Amino acid sequence: MNKTLLVLIFIVIYYIPLLACNTCGCSGGAIYTGVLPQYNNHFIGVRWYNRSFNSKHELNDNNVSKEYFNTIELIGRFFPSKRVQILVFVPYNIFAQKELNTSTKTIGIGDPSIIASYSLIRRGDNLNQKWKHLWFVGAGLKLPVGTYSFKNGLSEFNPNIQNGTGSTDFIFYTSYTIRKNKIGSSFDFTYKYNLSNNLGYQFGNRTNAQFRLFYLYTKKKLSVLPQVGFLFEHAQKDNKFKGNISNTGGYGLYAHIGLDIYISRFAIGANVQPATFQKISNGYVTSLPRIQTHFLINF
Repeated sequence: MNKTLLVLIFIVIYYIPLLACNTCGCSGGAIYTGVLPQYNNHFIGVRWYNRSFNSKHELNDNNVSKEYFNTIELIGRFFPSKRVQILVFVPYNIFAQKELNTSTKTIGIGDPSIIASYSLIRRGDNLNQKWKHLWFVGAGLKLPVGTYSFKNGLSEFNPNIQNGTGSTDFIFYTSYTIRKNKIGSSFDFTYKYNLSNNLGYQFGNRTNAQFRLFYLYTKKKLSVLPQVGFLFEHAQKDNKFKGNISNTGGYGLYAHIGLDIYISRFAIGANVQPATFQKISNGYVTSLPRIQTHFLINF
């Protein structure tokens, strides 16, 4: 009898974690440069962005978990020279996953990133220039500062809700902006090449491409910049010990609607990004509309 009871306890402890939702909204240390105002100025600021997902269980469509990724990020841009731009991102993450009657939350510093880029084209300093062009190309690193060892009892938290990835990753970045008078457009592209962490887990490489159309209204020290566009994201499959993990990776196309307001040296803005189509984790994960706000000080 006692042996039977011990066997049942063993099964409960080790089998129940397997019933938890393996599919989960994607984190993986994605890089978002977003709108970078007044390209000839340094700035420092803070932004908050929220991403949330509904995830179905692979073996039971009625078992749906919800994931919430809230990040408060210190951001900065500095020009050590006229053509060299340094971008710095230091995130503080509040991640949560709710499934059935259980809730898992991780809070803490995430993985900071730094990107250095060089302006191959810089035609906007002259006020008489009708067409203003700016093209940056650069690269950077994401550093493994955030924790990747949270556990819930004997089981490890889902990799996507860890505060960090546990790996040093490489970032490749380019952005191009063109404007004539009050109308312009911008294009940003980021590719992140991820390495394995010390637990053998490797997030799939990430590609982000964003296009925006904007209108610039100015009056004295006030500038208003409404914008519309789209964002495309693609993530390769994660792997552990060099083996692909099923129901990871995917892609999505998101609409982008935003507004930035500049008053003297200060900038505030917000945008929303609803998904227009998506296939994340083989369709088991659905991304809900994203929200982002920011406050910057130019100097």
